[in-house]
Amino acid sequence: MSDIIKLPEYVKKIMTDLESKGFEVFAVGGGVRDSLLGKEPDDWDLCTSATPDEMINALKNYTTIPTGLKHGTITVKSDNRFIEITTYRSDGEYSDCRHPNNIKFVKSLEEDLKRRDFTINAFAYNQKGDIIDLFNGRQDLENKIIRCVGVPDKRFKEDALRIIRALRFAAVLGFDIESNTEKALFENINLLSEISAERILAELKKIILSSNPDIIQKYKSVFEYVFGVTLIEKDISMIGLMPKDISMGFAALFYSIEPTKTAKILKKLKMDNKSIAKIKMYLSLKGQCPHLEKSDCKRFINKCGADMVNKCIDFLSVAYKNNSKEWEETRKKINSIIENKECCSINELDISGTDIKNLGYGGRDIGDILNFLLNAVIEEEVINSKEELINFIKQHKICKI
Repeated sequence: MSDIIKLPEYVKKIMTDLESKGFEVFAVGGGVRDSLLGKEPDDWDLCTSATPDEMINALKNYTTIPTGLKHGTITVKSDNRFIEITTYRSDGEYSDCRHPNNIKFVKSLEEDLKRRDFTINAFAYNQKGDIIDLFNGRQDLENKIIRCVGVPDKRFKEDALRIIRALRFAAVLGFDIESNTEKALFENINLLSEISAERILAELKKIILSSNPDIIQKYKSVFEYVFGVTLIEKDISMIGLMPKDISMGFAALFYSIEPTKTAKILKKLKMDNKSIAKIKMYLSLKGQCPHLEKSDCKRFINKCGADMVNKCIDFLSVAYKNNSKEWEETRKKINSIIENKECCSINELDISGTDIKNLGYGGRDIGDILNFLLNAVIEEEVINSKEELINFIKQHKICKI
């Protein structure tokens, strides 16, 4: 574990300006944690003894955004980077399992750190090089432990999202959850019903994409409560074998669940429609075999789309790992068809709906004829040229409505 914390210049500038006005200011949370782990932090948060009004006044030379004034938070732009700064505060009672009913600005850093979720997120660091660690967070970092600050049951009842956050930190960092924290986590699962679907989904995505998604198996009852379905161990174990792709990860997790039911679960979690469509497509491929005939390869391209077909093969290569070599051979055949720009979809036919309309057809017949022609081109019964396709229609004496 590193002992060196390097504050970026854009952070130090703000800290210096607040300190020059007589205020305390510390870097807190994930930036300090990640630095101690020897990682490059994605962003930095600060906390200060200054009230929001005092911060805005002290930082007049910066662009400031009042992102959460009632919670004591402003966002400051420094060298084109955005930093959240929050006034030291203590929280009142929580009635919605997510937000305090009221907050109180305080002048004590200790009071502020007491309200934080986990010991590994309760560090503070100033420009003098002091690391404030009131809850033995460094020891938990060294021992790879997720532990609540204070009483775990109270922390989870204050903000039930911390249940999923604990699992996310364990998955992303490869840590274990301390026994009392784990016990309280299980005992408060039902409080997750009070948390917005969007916030839960954001944490779930990080777990799916982490290097330890198998944590889902260890805490299966939590995830089953969230999803409302029974999860299968072999599906969970498949996630870590998939490429780091959120749609493939969720498709693996729900591999044994019917696609329509999966879509309902994900809509309830407020996942976007485009991602849900991809997941449903991956699940619709179950049972697909490699070594496809050329015509079947074209239909596979049509089903997946040329832009997605290689990802579909990636998914199937993992789902049917015994056939992975065969799928690579199939990939070569499919990519050859794409490179040669062979017709695999209605849009690639050398005839349009307007052309067919001009032949005297209308309504649903136009779509039926286009599908009929696509099948004929795929089966190499006719060349994909307008003249040949029109003659093909006439030869088969397709009736006009």
